[in-house]
Amino acid sequence: MNYQVNIQPRPVEKVIRELLKYQKLLLILTKK
Repeated sequence: MNYQVNIQPRPVEKVIRELLKYQKLLLILTKK
């Protein structure tokens, strides 16, 4: 019963994706 593990990305990947999102937002905000 570990179908959940297969569906969800690893926590590290999630964190990295979130960080990249925030980095892009910060770049956009700081360019103004």
